[in-house]
Amino acid sequence: MAFQRQFLSRIGGSGNSKSVWMYASFDPVATVLGDDYFVEAITEIQVGDCMFIVDRLEASPELAEVAISFCKQNNGVGIIRLASGTAIGNT
Repeated sequence: MAFQRQFLSRIGGSGNSKSVWMYASFDPVATVLGDDYFVEAITEIQVGDCMFIVDRLEASPELAEVAISFCKQNNGVGIIRLASGTAIGNT
């Protein structure tokens, strides 16, 4: 699937701090963490911003995956990359 702006929410960050974002879609976490997935939000997400990624797994919400990552590259014109991410487990 592709990025859908409706699933991206800024949940924090002000002043001289970086922003914190939540992206909760039906795409697998690995897909969302892929290069240039967030290119449509390239003017919003900045290098160093923290990202919580949630795969909502509509059919099995109890198995949803969550990872935390950060923006490691953004050239402002078409390249935006997140770090590989760390899974947040439920065990």
